[in-house]
Amino acid sequence: MQKLFRSSRNYQLSVLFAIVCYLLFSGFVAIVYPEKVPALLISLFVFIVLAAILKNGFGVAAILTLLFVLPFNLTFRLPLSLGLYDPYVNGQYINYLVPTGSIIDVWVAFALLVALQKEIRAVSRKTLALIHSVTVLVLVYVLISSFAFDSFVTAVTVIRGVLYFALFVVLMKYSCKWLTINRLRFVAQWLFVGALIQAAIGFLQFERGTWVGLPWLGESLVSAGTPGSASVTLGGNLYLRAYGTFQHPNILAGFLLLCFLLFVYLGFELRKELLFKIFALFILIFTSLTFSRTALFAEFIVLCLYLLRSLIRVASSLYRNSFAMIGFTPFLKRFTDSVGASDIAYSDRLALMKASLNIILKNSFGVGPGVFVRSLAGNPVLSASGQLLLQPVHNIFLLLISEYGLFIGIMAVTAFCGYFIWGLFNSQYKVYTFCVVLAVILLGSLDHYLVTTQQGFLVLMGLLGLVGLPSIAFQRSVS
Repeated sequence: MQKLFRSSRNYQLSVLFAIVCYLLFSGFVAIVYPEKVPALLISLFVFIVLAAILKNGFGVAAILTLLFVLPFNLTFRLPLSLGLYDPYVNGQYINYLVPTGSIIDVWVAFALLVALQKEIRAVSRKTLALIHSVTVLVLVYVLISSFAFDSFVTAVTVIRGVLYFALFVVLMKYSCKWLTINRLRFVAQWLFVGALIQAAIGFLQFERGTWVGLPWLGESLVSAGTPGSASVTLGGNLYLRAYGTFQHPNILAGFLLLCFLLFVYLGFELRKELLFKIFALFILIFTSLTFSRTALFAEFIVLCLYLLRSLIRVASSLYRNSFAMIGFTPFLKRFTDSVGASDIAYSDRLALMKASLNIILKNSFGVGPGVFVRSLAGNPVLSASGQLLLQPVHNIFLLLISEYGLFIGIMAVTAFCGYFIWGLFNSQYKVYTFCVVLAVILLGSLDHYLVTTQQGFLVLMGLLGLVGLPSIAFQRSVS
């Protein structure tokens, strides 16, 4: 496989400079979070090995390394003693109000630097002027919003969003230059290896009912029945939902849904390969251990649409039976529980949505990016069990409008809709694109992690990439 970006002396020096900065950052982390250094060094080793295998293909190596670290919930919090933020609301410590960096942020910035260093020479002066203008506007917005909302979290949130979105735009703009079918297959296989590792960890967590001892990879210290842990009751027994090394089972489910949709694309549309159909079935089975109703429902809808379209009775029967026996039973239990009074998750989410509408009406300019929870101090929301709900609204569209204000928020939601419509109209496989759009809308309408966590943000970028993927004219060869 040829390199993704052709090397030059200046380009290699830029990559070397980025590596030196990465090592300096690792040294800083070693002082504060020594237990997280191994993962940082392993990810750098993975990047160097991939770059060597791909003949100095630094671009693709950076992207593959970013996908490698995606499951690792390795975050770095600023000390409270610095006085840059206040994480308390009504006397309660709120994680959402703590500015954090993560290993994902580092590799997003690294991948963006590598991509821009190569492609910037092919950009026209007009485009460069536009980039400069946007950069200045973003910096101005960061300064104004940070002072207006008096929150360091706001500045971190905006800068992170710009970095992730910039990487997404660069990759989508230049994907037609380097993305071949073979490279896409390699990316899918790379993701499957990661999903397989998460499956092993998640199964052990589900079977044991507690964490398996991998905090250096970001595994949460959770156990069934303890406060803050996501558990589920089946047959009168309490089980821990599969976390893997993700922050929450729902985020793991979102990652698995991303993998599932990519495998469906390769197995049912682009190449119709049996290998990727098997991969998709595996993901479907494992997703059931996360007990994420939204992700399972999205996968179920996709499966039904393709089974209905394929009309292959033998394969249809095999998939239906596998889903019914392994995936659908726990999903059905969770879904039916949600209708009854024993599951109050959706009633709590509805209460937060109502509160967000009140916040929007009272704050037309928004409450500030990343600090929605603070606004709940003046708009208290109680759960069905009587506890105070201090978390972002479980709807990314309402959350964007609440935090960024009516003008910017509605513009962002409109951009989402416009991109979805563009993807549907230009797609070579409209059924597939419809499935991906439906999955994004389902996840975004019923949870917030797609824009409030680094792992979720990267999953969102991946899903948006899949919306535009069928519109790309693939190079049929690797060259």
